[in-house]
Amino acid sequence: MRKIINFLLLALIPLALITIIIFLARILTVDDNLFDESEIYS
Repeated sequence: MRKIINFLLLALIPLALITIIIFLARILTVDDNLFDESEIYS
């Protein structure tokens, strides 16, 4: 049972990190796009 839990942790931690990185990257790109649009209008 402990081996299964360890395996799940090892498999889920990288997935969680990847999803967090993608989430942050999307937020940053959205902020950049809004900033670019405001620059164009002004």
